[in-house]
Amino acid sequence: MPRGWESNPQPPDYKSDALTNEPRCSKMSLAAAAVKLLLSSSSRYKKNYRIIVVMVVAVVVIAIVFVVVVIDVVVVVVVVVVVVVVVVVVVVVVVVVEVVVIVVVVVVVVVAVFVDVYMCRLI
Repeated sequence: MPRGWESNPQPPDYKSDALTNEPRCSKMSLAAAAVKLLLSSSSRYKKNYRIIVVMVVAVVVIAIVFVVVVIDVVVVVVVVVVVVVVVVVVVVVVVVVEVVVIVVVVVVVVVAVFVDVYMCRLI
């Protein structure tokens, strides 16, 4: 009886735990990993302001290039997007001081601007 009682309910319990906790665990582990990454990288890169300045300058240069290259009706949209992005980057730099986040923001901005320009050209 104890053997059957131990072996039978355990796999269903394990499966139900896995089923109920998988989304929570994945979200929590992602959040925990992000927090750990933010804390570790912020302590590592606190004094490396040159990298951050270079990234912000890169964002501004990319924005200027897009505004100069794409002189259309899209210019207003691009300028607004660029201003918002620069503000977001500055906030991220001030709050987090993390190179990884800045790189991701720059990549997302470039992709978003390309998509905006391409879609406006199509329309």
